[in-house]
Amino acid sequence: GAPAAAAAAASSVVVVSVSHFHFFHRMLFQYRERFLALMADANAAKFGSQLERLGSYDQKVSFQHISKDDRRDALKLLSKKKDDEALYIGNVDKRNKAGKSQKRLLVITLHRVYSLKPGGAVAREAHIQDLKKLVSMKSDEFTLVFPDFELSGQTGDTDTIVNSICRAYERCFPHTPPAERFALSVEPKSRVDATQSFTAQEPCGGFVTTYKSFCDLYSVTPNAQLCWAMDHAHDETRGALDITRLNSSLYEVPVTTPDLHAIFHAARHNKYFTDIVVGVGRDGGGVGGVERRGGGGGG
Repeated sequence: GAPAAAAAAASSVVVVSVSHFHFFHRMLFQYRERFLALMADANAAKFGSQLERLGSYDQKVSFQHISKDDRRDALKLLSKKKDDEALYIGNVDKRNKAGKSQKRLLVITLHRVYSLKPGGAVAREAHIQDLKKLVSMKSDEFTLVFPDFELSGQTGDTDTIVNSICRAYERCFPHTPPAERFALSVEPKSRVDATQSFTAQEPCGGFVTTYKSFCDLYSVTPNAQLCWAMDHAHDETRGALDITRLNSSLYEVPVTTPDLHAIFHAARHNKYFTDIVVGVGRDGGGVGGVERRGGGGGG
């Protein structure tokens, strides 16, 4: 009868705990190179991209080592960042200008670096694109140099922090020329993992990933229809980024003038597109049909 069937169904349910997910996560990263070697190029690129989004096992485990209050503060911060994701969360001893140590919660996301005071207040915040220099001469010390401030700290997680920032940058800006990237000064150099980003293998050379990062930088909501077009209609747009097409009757939300700042900067850090077709209407509300040449190539 029904009770017997329910009992049988209940007995066949497999209970999965958090530890099972941690084990699976660790196996994925420990043997990721073997998994990638067994896949065709297209599947390998997709699998690699998903692994990048998941984050490394070591980075995720660090989240378990912080206090309940710190965990709450980090989640409160991240809940406000719809298009961002945490790559590292951990405690550091931050050194102020007087050389005194201050407890801070360091949060590294795909787009930003945050330093939180006890209680969750943001002490420092900067976009990864604004990073000028990353220095670490000792395995437990680091300094991040931004245009407006420097963040120096001490922690046993320094190598994880260094590699989290390198991976975040490589994911968002894989086409940026070395001369325009932040200066990386780490000794010994073997502490820095070899970063292989799969962003460049995504549709349109990873335009959407870079575009979303610049949207975060300029506090612009990513245009969902533009992202969809880049991810699904990329074969039709090869060579020319034609923004005017997004203002046809097929799209409900046109690309507006504020969107263009993030779009132009994303195109500048992209090698897939060599031209940009764009024009702003007289009312400033939408994009018309003026053509601008030579927008891509990371130059």
